Amino acid sequence: KGELFLWGRNNYGQIGSPSIIDHRTPQKLEGHKDFVAIEGGYWHTLGLKKDGTVWSWGHNFYGELGNGTREHSSWPTEVVQMEGNQVSVLKNVIQIASVGYHTLALKKDGSVWGWGTNNFNELGQKGDEVQKYAIKIESIPPMKEVAVGWHHSVALDINGNIWVWGSDPAFQFQE
Repeated sequence: KGELFLWGRNNYGQIGSPSIIDHRTPQKLEGHKDFVAIEGGYWHTLGLKKDGTVWSWGHNFYGELGNGTREHSSWPTEVVQMEGNQVSVLKNVIQIASVGYHTLALKKDGSVWGWGTNNFNELGQKGDEVQKYAIKIESIPPMKEVAVGWHHSVALDINGNIWVWGSDPAFQFQE
């Protein structure tokens, strides 16, 4: 069925409950099913559905919902992509990875799309602009797996090579 049950902190609606109160017991996310994967960011939640669409809810000050706004939402909103000047629903996603305030999505064609904060170039884009739409990372070959840390991103390409971009935590904390 792909139903979701969420509980815990709900200060920004990250468990999908219209009342912004914390819940100690699992709460069923009403009106949505067919989820095949779920990820939790710092104060937001993302779900990948069987049809390849991505849904997000909770905190959105840093564009981490990828819905084209920076407004918080206690209800799932669909992630949209920006390609050129065209905005459309993000589709054909097979994997999502999210931690902190940014997310990566891997599509069937091997392309990687990212949104949210980009303070450390964790979205593979120059500059530190908040990305409120999913944007394609152009500088990498087709990938088969993605992962993220707080300020960096990692991907495994179709030839088995590992790609890492964003902050280097080891370098930041050297004495």
